[in-house]
Amino acid sequence: YNAVALQLLFGRLLFNGKALQGARIEGGQYPAVTDDYGLFQFELSTEKNSVDVVLKDGRRCQLSVPKQQQKASIVRMGNIDVSTLECFGASPVLKSAQGQDSVQLTDTGS
Repeated sequence: YNAVALQLLFGRLLFNGKALQGARIEGGQYPAVTDDYGLFQFELSTEKNSVDVVLKDGRRCQLSVPKQQQKASIVRMGNIDVSTLECFGASPVLKSAQGQDSVQLTDTGS
């Protein structure tokens, strides 16, 4: 058994100002998923200072915990627009009606 000091992060993810539904947040003991309003609640070890936000199209964005709150037990992240974060990964490849690959260039977010 290993005890780990945790902090509770909560906030709201947006994409270009709209609620980001279904984004997966990883980096803690258990992942979290944003709800219909983009809201999330996530437990993170106090030893870590960032989490990964995984968008529906597979892009992975790194979200840092504000430095002044990195050891706080409750961290109010506020509204975070993921479109302003640096994200990596490929956009999804969709099959057209003719069976040809086409790349989706925009993220609908919700």
